[in-house]
Amino acid sequence: MTDSGCQIAPSTFYAARRRPPSARALSDARLDERIATLRASNALNAALGARKTWRLLNTQAGAEPVARCTVERRMRALGLTGIGPGRSTRTTPPNTVPVCRTCWAGTSPPSAPMSAGSWTSPTCAPGPGSWCTAFVMDLYSRAIVGWSVSTVMDTDFVLGALEQAVWARGSREGRSLKGLIQHSDHGSQYLTGPLQPAADR
Repeated sequence: MTDSGCQIAPSTFYAARRRPPSARALSDARLDERIATLRASNALNAALGARKTWRLLNTQAGAEPVARCTVERRMRALGLTGIGPGRSTRTTPPNTVPVCRTCWAGTSPPSAPMSAGSWTSPTCAPGPGSWCTAFVMDLYSRAIVGWSVSTVMDTDFVLGALEQAVWARGSREGRSLKGLIQHSDHGSQYLTGPLQPAADR
């Protein structure tokens, strides 16, 4: 400090070096040890935040009472945090620019079977993991004419539902699919290159 131009007596420096730790420093050291012991006792305690850690510390028999703000301060200084509830992370913002021209807006309701079709891919979780289901619906009869189930939402998964719908209405029933208007979700699996030739048929 003297090199910076500050006037300080040598006795002040040596007195600070000889000064014993303050009562707060000693109390913080004891609390740090108690927190570390509590979190090391089992995995559940290691996942607790400041509030529940404070409650457990004050329920210990013969232990020194401690304030909640003190536990929060020491856990923050030690870099300790609890495990919070799971939160979904949004990784990709949606693109607001239309990816293709819509042919459905402004048209009249379908007047014949297979004059208009709709694709959708809801996701459900009946058990471990999640499952994706692609539906192809005839908007005239509201009948599901094609469907596919998969654990991966890719182009082949959607293409399987389309192929089944084409077979059910075209090959099996002999209906003409000429002039069919298609409406689908905005997912990337509906806009990939391999799917366009199949949709153009």
